[in-house]
Amino acid sequence: MVIANIFQAVQTFLLTREALPDNLQAILDQQLASEAKTVTATVSGSERLPFEPKAKK
Repeated sequence: MVIANIFQAVQTFLLTREALPDNLQAILDQQLASEAKTVTATVSGSERLPFEPKAKK
């Protein structure tokens, strides 16, 4: 079992270092560009989440 895990770790390391084909790289670039454009929401002090403590600090 330990030998299989070591082999899988080495295999994963080698695969992550390998370059992606052009078509997959284009898809990855599009996804990274769309993630960069995500909008973050802000919560005002009066709107508390249900799991937050009631007391103000």
